Amino acid sequence: MTTTPQPPEEPLLPDDVWEKFENDSEAAIRASAPKEPSARARLVTARFREEQEEEVRRAAEERARPRQSRRERRRTERMRRELRVEPDPPRRAGRRSGTGRPAGGSRRSGGFLDRWRLPIVIVLTLAIGALVLNPLGVLSAFTDTGESSGGDARPATAAPPVTPAPPSDGRVIGAEQAFPEETVRLPTGTAYRRMSWVTSGDCGGAVTPDLAALLAGGGGCARVSSALYADNEGAAQVLVSVLTLRRPADLAAVLARIDADPGDHRVLPLAPPAGSDLPRLAPDTPGVLRAMATRRSVVLVAGMPDDGRPQVTAGLDRDSGELLSRVRRTVDHYESGGRPAEEPPAAAV
Repeated sequence: MTTTPQPPEEPLLPDDVWEKFENDSEAAIRASAPKEPSARARLVTARFREEQEEEVRRAAEERARPRQSRRERRRTERMRRELRVEPDPPRRAGRRSGTGRPAGGSRRSGGFLDRWRLPIVIVLTLAIGALVLNPLGVLSAFTDTGESSGGDARPATAAPPVTPAPPSDGRVIGAEQAFPEETVRLPTGTAYRRMSWVTSGDCGGAVTPDLAALLAGGGGCARVSSALYADNEGAAQVLVSVLTLRRPADLAAVLARIDADPGDHRVLPLAPPAGSDLPRLAPDTPGVLRAMATRRSVVLVAGMPDDGRPQVTAGLDRDSGELLSRVRRTVDHYESGGRPAEEPPAAAV
C-alpha cells in the first residue's frame, strides 16, 4: 500500500507577525491600539450637535418670520413686561387659606422701588444740580446765613421806619433813592451821617478787578451807587453800595462768589469829602464785609475802623449789618413797586 506524502502544514501566523507579537510590550500595544471615546465625550459631542441644530432651526425661523418695525417691537416688549407675573411669596406653615394659597391678599404686580424708581432719580438729580449751581440759595432754605463772622447772633430788634422810595417804573435805582436819609439812627441809638455818595454806570471802575471780571462774564452791571457813612464819634466808616445787574438770573452766582471770596470781590471805598476829618482808607483795609440780594441788585457793606486796626469791634459789626438791612429794604421796596420786601439770604464774612 502506497501512501502519498502530505505537504508540510503552513503556520497559522506568518513569521513576521509572530515575531512582532513576541517583541511587542504592553505599553506599545496600548499606544497603537484604537481608542474608543468615553461616554462623557459622546454626551458632550451629542449636546454640542443638538445646540448647533437648535441654532440653525432658530435662524431659519427668524428668517421665515415677518420683520417687525421698531414701534411694534417696543409695543411687544411693553406687553411682555405688563403681562409678567411676579412669583408667589414663600408660604409659611399655619397661614394658608382653604384654597392652599397664602391667606390675606392677592399678589402685587410690582414693588415700591419698581414704581417710584424713576421719579426718585429725577428728584435727586434736580436737587444735586440745584446744590451745585446755587449752593448758597439751597442752604439758606434750611439755615440762617445772615449772621456775622464773629459767630454771635445779633439780638432781634424792631425794624426802624424806612422812608419809602418812589416805586420803580422801569428805571434803575440811583443814590437818591437808595440813600434818602442824610442821618440814619439805628435801633441801638448810634447815629451815622452820610458823608458822600455817588452813582455811576461804569461798574468796572468802581469795583475790584475780580468783581469787575465776574460782572463782565455775566449779563453785566447796569449801575453802581455808593454812600459813605461815618458815626458821630469818628471811630468807623461804613460804605454801602448797590450793584444793579442787567440780568436778575446772575444774582445767585454773584452773591455766591462774594460769599466765597469777599476780600477780592468788593466795591472800592469812596474818598471822604474835602474838609472832613475822615482819613482815606485803602481798598484792602480789614473790616466787616457782607452782601445781600434784592430782586435785581446786590447790596454790599464794608465797615472799616478809621485807624485801620485789624480788630473789628462788636459795635461796628452790628451797625454794619443794620445799615445793610436798612438799605436793602429801601432798594427792594423801590424795585418791587412798593410791595413788601422779602428777606433774602445774606453773605457774611
